[in-house]
Amino acid sequence: MKNFYIVISRTYTTIGWFIRKMTGYQYNHVSVSFNQDLVPLYSYARYHQKYPFYGGFVEESWLRYIQKGKNVQIIVFEIPITEEKYEELYKDIQVMKQNKRFYRYSYVEALNSKFLRRKLNLKYKYTCLSFSIYLLKKAGIFKKTEKIFSIEELCCQLKNFPYQKMQIRSRDKYKYSWGEDDYLK
Repeated sequence: MKNFYIVISRTYTTIGWFIRKMTGYQYNHVSVSFNQDLVPLYSYARYHQKYPFYGGFVEESWLRYIQKGKNVQIIVFEIPITEEKYEELYKDIQVMKQNKRFYRYSYVEALNSKFLRRKLNLKYKYTCLSFSIYLLKKAGIFKKTEKIFSIEELCCQLKNFPYQKMQIRSRDKYKYSWGEDDYLK
């Protein structure tokens, strides 16, 4: 068995604030990691700091969230899966990484999760939430028919897995590098 990690975070961006305001939930972002140290993270988010509505598949650095001098509150769910599933999910991530120009952030799905709450099948388009759900379904953690439309619902579905609430502290920014995150470019 191997573990992969679902990371639920409260980010201090304007978009993050807006999502929390719309949902009434204290967390606004979902990432995944294949390492216990949570580096790197993978998600669907904006590509660059200055362009909030231009996004898709990203390899995230914690520096994108702690650069404003605030600590980031997170919940980390440890999801045990078979080595075969782990390799399969990791390969999916590498395909997305190599072809990231095709993988875009889905604003339609973001609106759908709040208002319509219908299952959409948009090829190559995800939100941070739908991306994590896609991986959890592929890993066999959730049924293919499972419907989850909010980060709060995702947390409730994952509550039986080991989890830890913690902070990524701004003062520890020296521990992180930008890696392949193009956020400031």
